[in-house]
Amino acid sequence: MFLPTSRFPFTAELETRWREIAAELERVPHAAFEPWLLEGAYGGGWKVYGLVTRLDDLGPPDSELARMAARHARNAETCPITAAILERIPGLTIGAFSMLEPGAHIYPHSDATDPRVFRCHLGLVVPPGNAIRGEGETRTWEPGRCLVFDGACSHEAANQGDRPRIVLLLDVLADHYPATAAPN
Repeated sequence: MFLPTSRFPFTAELETRWREIAAELERVPHAAFEPWLLEGAYGGGWKVYGLVTRLDDLGPPDSELARMAARHARNAETCPITAAILERIPGLTIGAFSMLEPGAHIYPHSDATDPRVFRCHLGLVVPPGNAIRGEGETRTWEPGRCLVFDGACSHEAANQGDRPRIVLLLDVLADHYPATAAPN
C-alpha cells in the first residue's frame, strides 16, 4: 500500500519547498475549496482546491471535466510556485490542495483507475487526530513530508481532530515510476 518516497524523485523538491507551498495555501480562502467529485466515497467534509488537471480525455469544452480543468488553471494562477513545481512532475494527472474537515471520514475504497496511478500527499496543515489506513497499516501525515501510496489498494482516511487537515494531493501515472528505486 505505502510506497518508498525514494521511488518518486519529485518528492524531494516537494519536501524541500513545502513552506513556500504552505504559504501559497494560506492565501486560498477555505470557501474556494469545492467538494471532491466522488461524493459516494465519503460522508461530507472532503474538499479540494484544484491546481492541475491533465487527463487525456476531458470531453467536449462544455463538459463538467473540461470546466473543472479550466477552473484549476485559474486557481493555479493564485499559487504560481506550487503550480510550477507540479508542472515539472512526470506523469502528473491531478494536483490539488485537499482539505479534510473535522469529523470527515473517507470510507474504505480502492481507486481502480486505468491507467493506474499512485497518490502522493505532502503534509501541509496536519493537526492531531488525522490518519490514513490501508492494507492493515495506519499512518499519519507530517508537515513537510510526503506519503505515497497505491490507490488501487483499499484505503480510508479520517479527521477526528478539531481543525481541517490539508495536504497537497497528487496523482501520478504508475508507469512513470517503476519499482527499481531502493526503499527509504
